[in-house]
Amino acid sequence: MSDGPQSLSRAGELLRRVAQIVAVFEGTTPEVRVGDRDKLISLAHVVPGGLPSSISVMYSESDPVSLTVPLAGEDLDFIPLQDIADVRVEESLPPELIPFARAGRTLLCVRAGIPSESQDAPVVALSRVGNEWEEESAGKNLETFLAVLVDVLARLTAEAQQIAGTRDQQGVTTTLGIEIPPFKLVELETAIQEIDAEHAEFWLTLLS
Repeated sequence: MSDGPQSLSRAGELLRRVAQIVAVFEGTTPEVRVGDRDKLISLAHVVPGGLPSSISVMYSESDPVSLTVPLAGEDLDFIPLQDIADVRVEESLPPELIPFARAGRTLLCVRAGIPSESQDAPVVALSRVGNEWEEESAGKNLETFLAVLVDVLARLTAEAQQIAGTRDQQGVTTTLGIEIPPFKLVELETAIQEIDAEHAEFWLTLLS
């Protein structure tokens, strides 16, 4: 892939790249559009310290109105800007957590209110344990999370195309959500570690 994760530095650009890969390979029509400024302002007013720059940029430039990424473990469904406020209320989320995607029953959020100026807000994965949320670190920031996703999808695309190329049957289709053989998982883990080593295990859970 010519556009590697390092060449796409902004969250909005990365999300559009994700949508492009899904559209081309899955034959779907994800809808990603410019976000509603008033909705972003309203959301910023109820988040302690305001919106982190990464999630503000992503939703202002690339609101995922309809975007599902098929993965072998759990499909990744991005949350449209217009639904964020409702999800926060329905899930009784702490005010500093901003949900942006779901992976099955796991809710992916950006944590606002990080005081360090040198590090943007981290990504956390929330899973229900009884009536409480169990939290797992899922990315050092949103841009890095999306960079890993772009790289993973590029590799899955290549793998799926190779599988499809070995089949002689007509009408056989292969999706991005393919079952990945163990040796390929090792290759993926190595690639993920080059971008965000701390969260490679989390990604392998989504991919297998």
